[in-house]
Amino acid sequence: MRSYCVVLVAAVAAGALGCGGGGASAGGGAGEDASVGVDASVGAGVDASADAGAGADSSADSSADADAGASADSGVDSAGDDGGGACPEGTACSLGAVAGICSDGGCAQCDTQAGTGAGSSAGPDTACTAAYGSGTAPYVCTFGACLAGNCNTNADCTETPNTTCGFVVPHVCGGCSSDSECYVGTICDTKVGDSLQGVCVAATAGCVQESAGADASAGADASASAGADASASAGADSGADSGAGAGVSAVACSVNAVDVCCGGVCVPGDCCLPPSSGNASCGTMASCVAEQPGETAGGGICTSCLPVTGAPIYYVDPVYGNDATGTGNNAGGGDSSASAPSCAFRTITRALQVIGSTAPTGTVIDVVNDVGGTLVVPYGADAGGAGAETFPIVLPANVTLTNSGGPVTIEVPGAATRRGSTTGFVFAGAACGIDGSGSATEALTIDGQGGTATSGVAVESSSSILSNVAITNFAGDGIDVENSGQTASVLTIDAGVQVTGNGKDGISVTGTSRVSIAGGASAQILVSGNGAYGVEVSGTASVSIVGSPGASPPTSATVLLTDNHTAGIGIATTAGAVQSVLTGVVSTASSNGDGLDIAPGSNVKVRGGWFLGNSSGDGIAIQNPKGLTATSIATIDLGTDTDPGDNTVQAPTGGAVNKGAGICLQIAADSDQELAASGNTFGGTTTAIDCASAGTYALHVANGLGCTGHADVGGNIGPFPEGASADAGASADSGASAGADASAGADAGAGASADSGASADSGADAGASADAGVDLANTINVGAAHCSY
Repeated sequence: MRSYCVVLVAAVAAGALGCGGGGASAGGGAGEDASVGVDASVGAGVDASADAGAGADSSADSSADADAGASADSGVDSAGDDGGGACPEGTACSLGAVAGICSDGGCAQCDTQAGTGAGSSAGPDTACTAAYGSGTAPYVCTFGACLAGNCNTNADCTETPNTTCGFVVPHVCGGCSSDSECYVGTICDTKVGDSLQGVCVAATAGCVQESAGADASAGADASASAGADASASAGADSGADSGAGAGVSAVACSVNAVDVCCGGVCVPGDCCLPPSSGNASCGTMASCVAEQPGETAGGGICTSCLPVTGAPIYYVDPVYGNDATGTGNNAGGGDSSASAPSCAFRTITRALQVIGSTAPTGTVIDVVNDVGGTLVVPYGADAGGAGAETFPIVLPANVTLTNSGGPVTIEVPGAATRRGSTTGFVFAGAACGIDGSGSATEALTIDGQGGTATSGVAVESSSSILSNVAITNFAGDGIDVENSGQTASVLTIDAGVQVTGNGKDGISVTGTSRVSIAGGASAQILVSGNGAYGVEVSGTASVSIVGSPGASPPTSATVLLTDNHTAGIGIATTAGAVQSVLTGVVSTASSNGDGLDIAPGSNVKVRGGWFLGNSSGDGIAIQNPKGLTATSIATIDLGTDTDPGDNTVQAPTGGAVNKGAGICLQIAADSDQELAASGNTFGGTTTAIDCASAGTYALHVANGLGCTGHADVGGNIGPFPEGASADAGASADSGASAGADASAGADAGAGASADSGASADSGADAGASADAGVDLANTINVGAAHCSY
């Protein structure tokens, strides 16, 4: 499953919030100030008194009860959790759930007198770091507990722009780098050397309406950060401008050089709308153009590029584009109103800033390859620099990303900290997604750079799409689909999607979310080489897969899962889940498991699939994941007499056999149960057996009906139809007086112990009312009219 962070952080009167559980919280205790990560009066540029040294709430209880994270009174119970023995001085130890340090032979809270509930150390703590971390992985002492990180308050963060404790990760110094990381009404102070660099401050902090042009906020000169009028390149004058008067120039925001003062508020741009007032800032060769379609007030940009009109397509050219003056109107797209490649944006990040959160239906961002070969994004000098993309790239409602001109690879950077994570894209709004060009010569790839980045795409959208894109080489899951709060996420995966070489699942679906995978003739959907499941479904989530094995699977399959480690597909859903329906799926060559794993209790229907060539496991295995004990198979449907399964689950000897069984039902036999698996194709011995066709066939089984030796069916089962007189090749009558099969639950190789307590003639009298009195609960209905075992 995934771990990623979307940072939208600001200081609004009191402080900032972040992801990672505690946001900007400094302590983790019950009495701490939840907004302590940012100076309370940051908007006014004054250090807040709320950050009182330890990050505790100004009214925090100094008694032991206040230290929720330190188990308060009990830091001195050195004879408790340390086992009562000698405790090596300065080493790690545990006080319940609290990480303490050994002192005077016992376990105690860090940097406190035992039982006092005293405060915490400031900054990285040498004792905690020595016991738990290293020189590159510091720890801090927070209310008596050692926690990973390098800060407790903003005062501990001395290196700009990482001026805020807990901006992204609790107890780790961080800071904003652009306005997009701050809440509405605030901007990011990016002024080098400013005391609040890296902090989200009030949007008014860099603008004051004074005729002299001086900026009284933050104690800085109004034009200090820019050194000139924001539109100096256009030859405009440097007079002060509120953005309200016609024919006057704009003034740069003093704390963020890419912002301009309009109406006393810092906003992105270098001129102020409406154009009647903004054009004066742009000189005679350019106009003030709205950054977002329909925008009539606020910040604009001085440019000779025409705005995007009509069906909104914004071009991103990582080589020739310009985030400062581009409008997204690019000559490469065949738009007759386009002016030059430099009118495209340079980054997807900038395009999304311009588009905003209320994009019209059908908005497209097109990444253009003008260099030939494969274009890598971020490009050239931007890679890893200040002009690089900001990840994760969050797609709002109605926005689709595509590419044109040639292959494009978007490289997702690794995490900035050892415990951090990075995600390539987040689908956050309805009707958003990624749809590559669909051409083999214009492939679109999202690359985790050899497992450096964590996950490729995180879906938190009520309707989203992936098509014609490769997602590869991430340390975690390639695609994560999970609920957004209480709302289910929905993803449609169409032709041309490849999810390969990721460290965990290729596609993970959890919560109540749903994924629909529809393969077509135009391009195969491939899920391959992932470190766990190709597709994993859990909780009450569901998946629908519609494909075709074609004439010569697996090469002709429209939906192919191959060479995934644990299994091609794993479904372990609970009561109340919508039925998962797998049609025409090809799942083969799992490197350490089965073609399809189904946990008892799951709601699954499988038709027309091809589950062969799994050299370490079964075609379809119905068994509990580790730690679970469910036994119900009532909602597992592999085929019925009226609706045959038509799944190919085993091959004849010499073919693409599964190492184990075609179908392995390996669950406890605690009640009479019959698995619906009628009308499927098995291997037999030399000729494939289609149990949906006319005739009477005996399936190939292993000794003891186990799941070994390329058997057709096996597991903890009895003969089918139950009570058959010949036992179809099983190791005959157990003779067990208890009325249960003594080999129940045993593998085929367990025959030596099968007759524990039975008479010594096991296997004798196989033809004489075999299994008399033996009533094994589990059977597999392979189609009584045609097949038995």
